[in-house]
Formats: sequence, structure tokens, C-alpha cells
Amino acid sequence: MSYDLYHGAGTEAALTKVTTNPQAYQPQSGGEIDWTDGIYLTSEPNQAVAWSQERAGGDKEFYKVACLDLPHEEYGAMTTLLFQPTLEDHWQWDQAIQGEEVCEDGYKYICRSVHAMKMFVSACRSKTRPPAIPLADAFDGSEVFDSWEILDAVEAPIWPSADYEPGTAGPFGHQIFFARSSNVLEKCVSKEVTDLRA
Repeated sequence: MSYDLYHGAGTEAALTKVTTNPQAYQPQSGGEIDWTDGIYLTSEPNQAVAWSQERAGGDKEFYKVACLDLPHEEYGAMTTLLFQPTLEDHWQWDQAIQGEEVCEDGYKYICRSVHAMKMFVSACRSKTRPPAIPLADAFDGSEVFDSWEILDAVEAPIWPSADYEPGTAGPFGHQIFFARSSNVLEKCVSKEVTDLRA
């Protein structure tokens, strides 16, 4: 069994590189931690198309994405932090890729704070170290997380666009930032470039 994941890029050559080169990660950014140089994958095909179209200079006719299958056991073995905000933060997502609990073969940490998720995104954009964040659950019993270097992946819901209002269903799907050190591209199987209009 495997998870269907997708990657968007602005050219077919860039997409092909992701499906054929197990080291096709983002260029070294100079960020403080290794996973600033990883790769984004998503469980939502439409999100990958949006990435492709944006990176193709806004070409709305570009529907090609890279499709990758990540075996369940490979993702479950990774050290993954899940951001999964709750209704108290006005948004509710229920489409975590794995079972929404911490366990040996699943997520190792879960944070349910929208504020913490925003701080993480801000830190990634500024290439600085994220601050410590509160945890709702952790396999090791931790209540606060600050060991960013140990992560293989960070999974989070696709953030609502301005078209959505708090309290509505919002967009679906999750996106995952995989650290270069996770070797996720080497672990994925059945990798191919697909035109989602077909």
C-alpha cells in the first residue's frame, strides 16, 4: 500500500527531474536547518496543478504534475510533525495522510495551534530557525517541541485562500515538506509525469 502524492513545477523538464533523480531537491538555500532545502509534496492533485501553473508564470493551461507513490511503511518510519489545527482556531481539517495519532509507525508529534503553524511558515520563508511550539501529543510525551533538526517531514493542511471564510469547509488535502535527509524521492515508487486533464 502507498500514499498518492504530487509535486508541481513550471516545466516538464523540472517535473521529469523529480521523477528520475533521487536527489532533485531544492537548491541549498543557506537556511539554518537541513529541511529548508527539501521538497514539497501534496496529497491534493489540484494543489500540485496550482504550483505548476504558478511556477510556469501563471500559465493556466499547464496541468502537468509529478505523481509519486510513497509506501505506507516508509512514511510511517519517518520522524514527522503534523500540524492539525482544531475548531477553536476557526478551521478544521480532517484529512491527515496517516491516522491522526502519534505512534511508532505514524506521526511522532502533533501540534494543533494555528499560531504555531504560522510561526513555522514565517520562519521557513525567512530561513531562520522556528521557535519552540506547543504539542497536543507526542510519542515521547513531550509537551513542547524545539528539536527541528531531527525531523524528516512536516505535514500541514493546505492553507485556506482569501476565497474562504472562517467556519466554511475550506480547501482539502495536506502538503508535506520533506527534508533532504528524508531521502523521500528515493523511497517513492511508480514515479511519473502526468497531465491531469487527460
